[in-house]
Amino acid sequence: QSSLGLVGEGRAGKTCLYRSLKGLDYIDTPSTIGMNEEVFSINTSYIQAGAAEAPEWTERGADQRRMEEALARVMIDSGNAGRAPSIMEAMQREDGGVAGSVRPGAPAAAPAAGGQSALAAMEMEQPLPPSGAQLARAAGLDMGRLKDYRVQVAQNNAQPLVLKVQDCGGQEQFQSLLYLVLDGTRAFLVTFSMEWLRSDVDLATQEEHLRFLSKWCSIIRNRSPTAPIFFVGTHSDTVSDLVEHKKISDLIHARFGTRFQPCVFKNGTTQDGVTALYFIPINNKNKEGQKERELQELIKTLLSELLDDKYVQAQVPVVWMALLDWLQGLEGPTVSLAEVKDKCTDLGIAPEMQLALRLFDDLGVVMYRSELGDLVVLNPNAFFMTPATRITRDWRDHADNETQKKIRRANLGFEFKKLHEEGILDKRWLGLLWEGVEHQEQLLQLMCKCNVFVPITPITPPGHTGADASEKFLVPALLSNSVPAAPAAKQGQSTFFILFPRAEQFLEWKQEGVVEMDDAEKESYYPHGVFEGLLADALQTSRALGFTTVKRMELTRFHGKFKFKTHCFHMMLLEEKGMVEVVVQTPSVRFVMDHLDKKARELARGLSSGTECCFAFPVDG
Repeated sequence: QSSLGLVGEGRAGKTCLYRSLKGLDYIDTPSTIGMNEEVFSINTSYIQAGAAEAPEWTERGADQRRMEEALARVMIDSGNAGRAPSIMEAMQREDGGVAGSVRPGAPAAAPAAGGQSALAAMEMEQPLPPSGAQLARAAGLDMGRLKDYRVQVAQNNAQPLVLKVQDCGGQEQFQSLLYLVLDGTRAFLVTFSMEWLRSDVDLATQEEHLRFLSKWCSIIRNRSPTAPIFFVGTHSDTVSDLVEHKKISDLIHARFGTRFQPCVFKNGTTQDGVTALYFIPINNKNKEGQKERELQELIKTLLSELLDDKYVQAQVPVVWMALLDWLQGLEGPTVSLAEVKDKCTDLGIAPEMQLALRLFDDLGVVMYRSELGDLVVLNPNAFFMTPATRITRDWRDHADNETQKKIRRANLGFEFKKLHEEGILDKRWLGLLWEGVEHQEQLLQLMCKCNVFVPITPITPPGHTGADASEKFLVPALLSNSVPAAPAAKQGQSTFFILFPRAEQFLEWKQEGVVEMDDAEKESYYPHGVFEGLLADALQTSRALGFTTVKRMELTRFHGKFKFKTHCFHMMLLEEKGMVEVVVQTPSVRFVMDHLDKKARELARGLSSGTECCFAFPVDG
């Protein structure tokens, strides 16, 4: 099984592109709210056969079972589809066509995000322990040792590819939510309208849309460092000039080529004869659907990349498919780990439960994390998105009458004002806003993990005792979207930048001791969630140091300003440059630097594997 994410700014044409991929004609569609998911079977044998047209995407029904398909492949692989051979016979073949091994020592608990992948652990193999349970006999097969036979967890080129497609809404306030549910996605189509990036569009408008693309690419690289990124430009019916296509391609390469390494479409066409483009132009309104040449090129390039993915090529015990079928056949968004253990015992794979769940998590089929405790999430979209959007919606427009009544009954008027005006959530609110939502503590842990909520040290309101104080969280999605100007230079002011290079680039910079700003912009990318964590930490630190009253405090999604007594602290997210700028005016510069260095490294490494954090100072001070 593999998965594809469609992301981009609202009204870019993602859903219309999605319809085109499925071979459907254009219709005008409303903006996607949150995320829509579908699962398809795609016959990929045309790639080997060199077929001119891409295959149909057939929606996969809930009654289609991976176990039955795997059994059929066992029989076909045996060379005798008419008689179902026993697994023992298969194991006795001279070529040993069965791998009776699996990675050793399942962990005691689910790993946190960013830990060792399931496939990396599977490379360390040892014989499976004997199993006392057997599957019921089916289709004439000896099922007693079926777990010793291995099949590909996804399909090979001779079989349909099972592909989950996630069509993500482009609203900026939902990006931090999608950051989590897109875990395990194996490839991404980053969509934009070419009308936004034409050469005759003013630079400010271009820059705003490029900033949005940069943010999506950062989210992708944080969670999927090696997933292929395909830029897709829609509205080629209105931007058809080949010269414009070349200019847009050059712009994308200049802004994203080094940092995010998007895929190149080798069969693109431009006026000067160049045949490689860093995006592919698509006409979503083409009534010919998949017969459009550029769309054919996109589908072929995309499926070729997916088929080369290590997870598609991985082999696992065939009986894991029975566990996968059972998980996907359950109703509701979650299942308890105890129930999964019982099922694995019935299937004779109890020692492999953690291993199988980790692999399914890597594939994005389920969510299995340490923050979830004894839960396995079957539908991350339903489990996570619905309760999260109850908090991250625009409260100035969506505080309905029933909610207002609950606010008055609970005497939480002050807390409500803090939420919709300052983005500060009182934990006592969760019981009201998440009324009827199960597993609230696990949800809270998960949201804090990806900085949808950022914990703030409890603040005691006037007239309350410490025991009455409630835990509070910063909700970055509710902060203002404004980007204030950088502070004017003043005497005694210190400026430095926090950069986020990949580990290998960091070692090179460290050895040289200096880096050009242009190179830093190309090689550094901002891990989504770090700035939010730094803002909350600044609030916590000011309280811990005794500054209980901040004279002036300004917080937006891109800027934090704190001023108390003689101290002034500015922090600005330069997302398009992949860095954070810090300006401080204080006698305690060394303390600020040391504290920020420790916190930024902790956040960056926790949110994005393989990412380092370093400080850089302008050579003129």
